[in-house]
Amino acid sequence: MMRARWTAARKRAWCAELEGVLALCFLRWPRAKDVRLLFTVRRASNLIAACDRPTFTIGLFPRALTLGRFARQATLVHECCHLLTRGRHGSAWKAAMRRAARAVRKAGHVRLAAVILRDVALYSHRAVSDNEVLKQLRHVVSVGERTDFRWVLCVVADWAGWPPGAFVQRHAWLHEEWRELASASPSSAKRD
Repeated sequence: MMRARWTAARKRAWCAELEGVLALCFLRWPRAKDVRLLFTVRRASNLIAACDRPTFTIGLFPRALTLGRFARQATLVHECCHLLTRGRHGSAWKAAMRRAARAVRKAGHVRLAAVILRDVALYSHRAVSDNEVLKQLRHVVSVGERTDFRWVLCVVADWAGWPPGAFVQRHAWLHEEWRELASASPSSAKRD
């Protein structure tokens, strides 16, 4: 199996995407012209890109080669917002991402704006305790309109504001709790 590589054409395409993103979202940012891309061959486990504030460099990992057009642009916006705000995924970064999404939407790129806002939503989950989750799980099962586990899990995850992959980590624990609740509930006609 042949692995994808950073060819000259792919590097030029990413540089063009960066220029487009900077022109679209970051016109008033004086340091925008200093941002540069570094194409690395090092395989990081789950990283697509990372930025280095002191050198204004966005490092792209081989996994970035798998991204489609909107995901490429959203990744560059994401990393530029990190460079702009000097932070991680806090409120300043989220505000910069929302400003970028507004600029993109105003320019008529609605799908890209939606991808950027989805990225913000992934980092906007609130911290909830296991007791709060269990209380919500009990409530959803007691209402009983539908009690199959996948549906209950989605309702609880939506209530908690967890990003798509976050509740998978809690899946086993929640499944045990759900099984106990569903077996005790008279309305548990539909099962996993």
